[in-house]
Formats: sequence, structure tokens, C-alpha cells
Amino acid sequence: RAQATLGKDEELATSLETVAATVRDTSGYPAAARMFQRAAELSTDPAARATRFTLAAEAAWLSGQMRRALALVDESVSIPSASAKIRVRALSLSGFILLKQGRMATGIETLLDLAREADCADAVRGVGTYLIAAQAAFEIGDIERAGRIGRNAAGLPPGTEDWIPYHFGFTPCAASLVSHDASSRTPRLGEAMASAVD
Repeated sequence: RAQATLGKDEELATSLETVAATVRDTSGYPAAARMFQRAAELSTDPAARATRFTLAAEAAWLSGQMRRALALVDESVSIPSASAKIRVRALSLSGFILLKQGRMATGIETLLDLAREADCADAVRGVGTYLIAAQAAFEIGDIERAGRIGRNAAGLPPGTEDWIPYHFGFTPCAASLVSHDASSRTPRLGEAMASAVD
């Protein structure tokens, strides 16, 4: 029905989004990406359209289609009425993809720009984005910057995601250890180890 429909149809878009979510949850990422994208194209509600493009981008990324995922992110963030949370969610994916493509400096800058925007729109994603950028800086040997970004993240509310306490402890501590300033950070490293076990 979705393929045969000309023009927009919000009811059909909603139904297709539901099917796409089911397919995604059974690891059918390539098919889910196509369905979410088609649902976006059928949408009459611009905000829903942006959300569906973002869902399509995430599914495309999970299926290994990085270029397509970035193109879908562009579609999502080009919609003026996209919610701030959806914009942040889409752009955080693009920053992460840039890192995975080896474009580390560009990816870090993208994530830092986004983290500042995310502080207001989505505090938990803001924390996560700072921490991913810090880890990326650490991986390319920019220890001073990794520590600075980690300290910025530590000033934000941590949220409830399981992986965040680990990164809160690990990223600033690792930077401090390498820069020979370990004394104040060692207890946090112990906390990181404990959260990793959990």
C-alpha cells in the first residue's frame, strides 16, 4: 500500500512506522530503514516526518549503510519544525558516524557543537555526546582536550543510562593518568571499574 500510494497519507505513514519498528526489533535493519524512510515521505505532519527520517537514519546505520544514514540525517534536520530532541538525536548519530569513518577531528567538533545544543534540549544526550567526544579525543592522543571535555561533561546531570557512570569515571581518569595528575582521579577510576562490572 505504501509503495502504491501517491502523495501524502498520515494514517498509512503511522501504520508503516509501526511495522518498521517491529521489523527493526527483529534486526531487520535494511528493511526497517526503507520502511521508516517511506513513512517519512508519506507524512503530512512535518514533526513526524523528521522523526521518521531519524529512525530511518538509525536503522540505516545499524545495517552498515553509513552514507545513506548521513543523507537521512540531513533530511531530518532540514525540516524546520523538527523538535529539538529529534534534531539532537539525528545530529549525534552523524557525529558518531564521522568518528567511525575515521574523520576524528570533524566528528569531535560536530559532537562538541551538538553537546552544547543538547544541554538544553536533552540533558542526558548532552552528557553522552560530551563523553563520546572525550573518548574520541583520547583515542587520537589529544589527552589535554579529552580531559577538558570530560570535565565539562562531569558538570552536567548524569542521567540514568547504564554506560554513563563508567565513562564519567574512565574518561577524565584516563586523561589524568596519562598527564601525570592521577591523585585526585583514582577514586573515580575505582567507581568506573565497579560500574563496568555491573
